[in-house]
Parts: sequence; structure tokens; C-alpha cells
Amino acid sequence: MVEQAVEKDVNHINEAGFQRMESKMEKILEIQQKMSAYLNMRLDFNYKELNEKSETLDAYVVRHPCFSDCRSCAEVRSSG
Repeated sequence: MVEQAVEKDVNHINEAGFQRMESKMEKILEIQQKMSAYLNMRLDFNYKELNEKSETLDAYVVRHPCFSDCRSCAEVRSSG
């Protein structure tokens, strides 16, 4: 009879410990999901910003005479 009482106490403790562990794991998963969503948002923002800067630089290089025609650039340097 004492053994059964001890076994019930051990099972209750194990079950309570398992429930606490499960609750903590759920909280960790929730935090991980929020962090992942935040990281994805930041990466998306940074990618778009970098892409815009790249497009701006590309447009500048295409329009700039030194980059579009190397001979005119050499002429400007030699005359200056």
C-alpha cells in the first residue's frame, strides 16, 4: 500500500514536471516564431533598401559620361 502511494506521488510529480516542461517548450517555440518573423521582416527591408541603392548606382553609372565612354573621360583628364 505504501508503495502504491509512493508510485502515485512519483507519477503526479512526473506529470506536473512534464506539463511545466511542455509549457516552457511552447513559450520557447512562440518566442522563436516571433523572432523568425522579425528577422524575415528585417532581411526583407534590408534587401529592398540595398536593391534600391543598387538601381540608383546603376542608373548613375549608365548616365555618367566617364562610365559610358572611356575616351571622353581620358580627354577630360588630359585637358584638366
